[in-house]
Amino acid sequence: MSEYFFINERLVTDDNVVGLGEIDSDAALEPVNLLNGAKLSPEPTFINIYLTKTSGDFYPDVFNSLITLFSNKVKSCLDDCGIQNIDYYPVKIINQKTNNVNTDYWLANICGRIECVDVANSDTKNDILGGITFKSFCIDESRTMGTEIFRLHEDGTLIIMNERLHSVLAEAGLQGVVLANTRDYDGYGY
Repeated sequence: MSEYFFINERLVTDDNVVGLGEIDSDAALEPVNLLNGAKLSPEPTFINIYLTKTSGDFYPDVFNSLITLFSNKVKSCLDDCGIQNIDYYPVKIINQKTNNVNTDYWLANICGRIECVDVANSDTKNDILGGITFKSFCIDESRTMGTEIFRLHEDGTLIIMNERLHSVLAEAGLQGVVLANTRDYDGYGY
């Protein structure tokens, strides 16, 4: 049985962390569409993200909230691995206090959401809406259809990857990122 991993922004309490604020784009960047793994239509021709007024200056390699941003380093690693189920759109992160513009990030729209939690081998509970909540979990590899990186159907905020991608990203020297086995998931992923 193969191991699977999740990638997330490391939640830190350091005042130096960049805080993303308002998003300006010529296309609707609806979080529900992005978290569902749907293709964007129309596709954006520009995305400007303004830092919050209390923002620091530390940029992690992954921002993962209602939208997902990957740094050039993460994108390059995944491109080198031949990953083709992510649509990328260039992003300008604008610091309104200094007028600095960071163009080292991409909106990463991970296309495809796969229902593949192996409930029998995971720490799960049924929630009141008929879904499941979980902490430590395993992936049923037979249901991934060989997809190497995807959003988890059971929780669209979770980005799951296989061992090969985990190895590549673990060697890339990423900063401000959690790369952990799904068995070590704590219910939050930070």
